Amino acid sequence: MPFNWRIKDGLYPESAVVLEGLIPEQSKRFYIQIANGQYERAKALRLEARFEDYPYMVVVMLNCFENRPRIKASPLKPGGRFRIEIKVTRNSYKIFANNRLLDEFPHCLPPKDAIFLEMNGDVMLEKLSFLPTHPVGH
Repeated sequence: MPFNWRIKDGLYPESAVVLEGLIPEQSKRFYIQIANGQYERAKALRLEARFEDYPYMVVVMLNCFENRPRIKASPLKPGGRFRIEIKVTRNSYKIFANNRLLDEFPHCLPPKDAIFLEMNGDVMLEKLSFLPTHPVGH
């Protein structure tokens, strides 16, 4: 880590980002962020897993010019595997962690403008998938 990826055509309804890997036993935190630019950017979505204190938390933030954090109990644990899926619908992002729905956020930026994916922290990313790989009609 850190990991940065340019999403070639941005996101679109019915697409999804899937991240899979391992959370080391000594992990304190990690985050995943989708944004419209690599440096000076508006964040479309930020998910941060924190393991400093028990019970573990996942902080999900929609961050387009303002922070509106939502704190959820975490199905993610240090020393365990993770699968995070961010599904894009017409109106929102649906965020799943280890097959459990964490939250749903309305879009504040058009998904097609979400062109950068960043992941950083105490985590080992093993697999990154974009589903489906191309929007219908492309």
